[in-house]
Amino acid sequence: MRTRPELGTEPVLPCRDPSWVGYFRRIQAYLHELPSSSAASYSIAGTSIRLQFGSERFKEQVAHAFGHLESASKSSASLTVLLHDLASAPNAAEFLEGFTPPGEEADMWLMDSPDLMLILQRPRRVFAAVDWSTNTAYWLIPDAASIPYLERARPLKLLLTYWLGKQGRYFIHAAAVGNGQGGVLVVGQSGAGKTTTALSCLDAGLGYAADDHCLILLEESPSVHSIYGTGVLSAEDLYRFPSLAPAAAISDCPAGEKVAFFFDRDPKIRLSPGFSLRAILLASITDSRRTRLRTASRGEAFKAIAPSCFMHLPVARRRALGCFNSLVRKTPAYALELGSDLNSTPIAIRELLDRSLDSKGANYGS
Repeated sequence: MRTRPELGTEPVLPCRDPSWVGYFRRIQAYLHELPSSSAASYSIAGTSIRLQFGSERFKEQVAHAFGHLESASKSSASLTVLLHDLASAPNAAEFLEGFTPPGEEADMWLMDSPDLMLILQRPRRVFAAVDWSTNTAYWLIPDAASIPYLERARPLKLLLTYWLGKQGRYFIHAAAVGNGQGGVLVVGQSGAGKTTTALSCLDAGLGYAADDHCLILLEESPSVHSIYGTGVLSAEDLYRFPSLAPAAAISDCPAGEKVAFFFDRDPKIRLSPGFSLRAILLASITDSRRTRLRTASRGEAFKAIAPSCFMHLPVARRRALGCFNSLVRKTPAYALELGSDLNSTPIAIRELLDRSLDSKGANYGS
C-alpha cells in the first residue's frame, strides 16, 4: 500500500532488509567527503546540536529557525548533523546514477535498528539517517532552494523529533509562553487559538518559546523548551499584530499558505529558550470579549495532549505517550477560554503565573 506521509504523522513502511545498511554506508562515505561551507552549534533543551551546512544556500534556508538557540560553546556536540543538497554537491549526478535504494516502491521507508535509523521519502527524494554509534545525522535533499516555505520555519522536524525523543525530550503540538515565574503550555486542535495566544503574549512582553511545536522534558519537574524561533499565522490575521510585521516573511509566501514569522529578523524581539512548567492551558475560542481561566481535569488535559504522540515515529510513540501521561499528573490544567479582546489573554496568563489560583479555581480575567 502506498502512503502520502506528512512528516512524522502518517504510517511508514518498515524495512528489515540488511541491504539498506550498504545503501546508507555508501551515502555516508560520500557525504563525509563533501566539504562544509559553514557550521553552527545550538543548545536545544539542554543538548548541544551542531549543524554542518554543505552550502550557504542551505544555511540561509534553515539556520533562521534555530538562531535564537545558537551557542558559542566549544564543547563537543551531542549530535552532529550534516546537511547537503545535491544541487551544490560536486559529482552528485555521477554518484547517484543508477543508484536506487533496495526494497519495493513506497512513498516512505523507515529502517530502525539499535545502531542505525534510516528514512527515505521518495516523492521529494529526501534521505535522512542517524548513526547512533557516532551520534551523527544526515539530511540529503535535491536542492536547498526548493525546501517548502513552511518547512523552512520548522526544518529537520522528523529527524529531530526522533533523535530528541531518544534523549527524553518529546515534541508536542503546543505553544509555550511565560515569565520569570515559569511558563504555560497552550494546547488545542488546529484553529483553537494557540498561535494568536502566543503572539499576543509576545506582543505584550511575555516570554515566547513556541507557537505550535515545542519540547517537553520531565526529569525532576516538567519543563518546556523552544526549538524553533518562528511562528505561523493565517494571512487574514496579520493585521492583529502590526508590531511583529518586520518578522513576517510575506514576500515569498505562496498563495493560500499561512505566513511564517522569523523572529531573528527583528532585533527588538527576544525569545526564550524555555521555562519551568507551571500549568497546561486547554485553548478554545469563545464568544466572550475577555479571556477567562477555569480549572480543568487531568483527563481533559490528557485528551488534549495525547494526539501529539502521533508526531513521533511509530517506534517512539509509546515513550512519548508515557511522557505526556506523567506530564498531566504533575502539572495543573486550566481551560483557557479565549475572548475577542487580545489584550486580555496575556493579562489572564500573567495572573496565573504571578499569583496562585485559589483552591476553588477562581476565574481570573472576569
